[in-house]
Amino acid sequence: MGDCASCGGVFNNYAILQGVDEIVPVDVYVSGCPPRPEALLHGVMTLHAKVKKEKLKDWS
Repeated sequence: MGDCASCGGVFNNYAILQGVDEIVPVDVYVSGCPPRPEALLHGVMTLHAKVKKEKLKDWS
């Protein structure tokens, strides 16, 4: 969530991983650092729509 999580933000040192999507799968990116409330709400609604579209047969 936010630029710092997805790409490391403006911080580029040994303690911060650049790009969380290289480690875990990411379904929705929420921009901003920190993200604004409306961006976070949009991300949650987008994720809800993605989950709602999935069928149980897709998991087998």
